[in-house]
Amino acid sequence: YYDDGRDGKLQGTMGPHETLRIGTYVGHQFYYRRPGKRTKMYVSSMERIKEVYKFVDEETREREQEQLRKDKAEFIANYKNETGLRWLHMYPRPPPGLHFYPTDEIG
Repeated sequence: YYDDGRDGKLQGTMGPHETLRIGTYVGHQFYYRRPGKRTKMYVSSMERIKEVYKFVDEETREREQEQLRKDKAEFIANYKNETGLRWLHMYPRPPPGLHFYPTDEIG
C-alpha cells in the first residue's frame, strides 16, 4: 500500500518470492499488510539510490536484523584491528550514487 495518510492505496499483491514494480519518488512511504487485516506489518520510505525493498514476515525480519547487527560488529572490529582507525561511515555502505564513465583522454 502507498501510505496516503488515510487508509492507504493498494499498489498490488505479492506472494512469497514475488516482485512488484512501481514508480515512486524519494520520501514516499509504503507498507505491507496481510490480506483482510489493517495492521501495517512493514513500513518503508523510499530512499535515493536504493532500488530493492524487501518485505518479509516479522520472524525473518528480526533474524536478518540480528545477523546484520553481528556482521556490522564484526566488520567494525576487523576494520579497527586492520587499520587502527574507527569506521566512520555507515554499514553496509550504499552502492555508488554516481556512475563512472572511463575515458581515453583527460581534458
